[in-house]
Amino acid sequence: MSGMRTLVSGNSAADADDYVTAAATPDGTLLVAYVPPARTGSITVDMGAMSGPSGARWFDPTNGIYTQVATGLANSGSRAFTPPGNNSAGQREWVLVLDTGTGAPAAPTDLRIVP
Repeated sequence: MSGMRTLVSGNSAADADDYVTAAATPDGTLLVAYVPPARTGSITVDMGAMSGPSGARWFDPTNGIYTQVATGLANSGSRAFTPPGNNSAGQREWVLVLDTGTGAPAAPTDLRIVP
């Protein structure tokens, strides 16, 4: 996949406290979206960024635990994902991880997001 694309639609300005930052690998096997504590509600992801059916899970950066969301998600259209409430620290900070399960490296379990 070449060029830049919008991975999360309906986002606010890049300098806003509730801006969702997202990145995907060029081969479409992994997409990661950081949802800051100021963000409320769901985020909408362009599933066309993925190269095949994907699994989705929420990562809690405060305790390193994943929560499985779904498997076999189609790699077309867009899909809304709603964070699972407050994380273990009582905040609404989460990381959405989508992967195709084709050998993409697992996200580290000791990842911490520091403001």
